[in-house]
Amino acid sequence: MKKGKILAILLLILFLTTAVGLACGPRGPIYGPLFPEYGPWKLKLPFSALTEEQIRKIWETREKFMKEIAPLREKLFAKRMELRSLWFSPELDEEKIKSLQKEIIDLRAKIAQKMGEARMEIYKILTTKK
Repeated sequence: MKKGKILAILLLILFLTTAVGLACGPRGPIYGPLFPEYGPWKLKLPFSALTEEQIRKIWETREKFMKEIAPLREKLFAKRMELRSLWFSPELDEEKIKSLQKEIIDLRAKIAQKMGEARMEIYKILTTKK
């Protein structure tokens, strides 16, 4: 009798936590259907001093940045996987490992440079005089 009650309580707790988790959406309660007013398209809470135009420009800049670095990130991922396979191979090819490490460093530097450019664009959007 006690085992049945305990099992029922545990199943109820499991059901309730699952229901709350599914109601919030994959990115948590801030972006889920329970709180649609705080989505990325309506940044009101922490950025109340920004105009709608500034928010739109910032999101456009972010999307442009993400599109620019997507091929670089794919190359970086491929190079890292290749480097990992070289490190785990029975015979180490020192020259190839060094060249791959240099390529990875160069790709990271390009991504960092693009990130700096995007930050500067956002800074210009934030500091525009009206």
